[in-house]
Amino acid sequence: MAGTSEDEVGGLPAIPGLTLEEVRALISERIGLSVGRDDPVLAVYVLHEAFIREYEAMLRRHDAALTTLFEQSVSTWTDGVSLQVSRFTDQLLSQGLQDRMAQLGEHARVAAEMVVQTRRLVRWVSVLTALTGVGAAVAVLALFLILR
Repeated sequence: MAGTSEDEVGGLPAIPGLTLEEVRALISERIGLSVGRDDPVLAVYVLHEAFIREYEAMLRRHDAALTTLFEQSVSTWTDGVSLQVSRFTDQLLSQGLQDRMAQLGEHARVAAEMVVQTRRLVRWVSVLTALTGVGAAVAVLALFLILR
């Protein structure tokens, strides 16, 4: 039932997902209600699709910003580590210095775990965003059912 729409409603580009005709057919099939081309529920559908597109664009911008931030953080951290390593190699390796190297290795391990946890968080945010979209669709359908 999903397709690409040739409809341009309100100056918006073609709607991803269901075409307006498919929406009308779905409403007719599911609840037995005939919906005309000028029915307000189709306008709500178009507005919802526009909102989803804007929301997805915002998520892409945030994803790019987070990726840049993580890359900068890792770059800064590795530059600092490289500087520390070069300083340590210039000195005699004493027991205290070896302890510092072990701490540096522990910090590297913790930083790597933080990167993994942050990636998991980004995945969960993506899943929750998708669920929000589904919830919005259900809300629009519920609104339509209430208003009919």
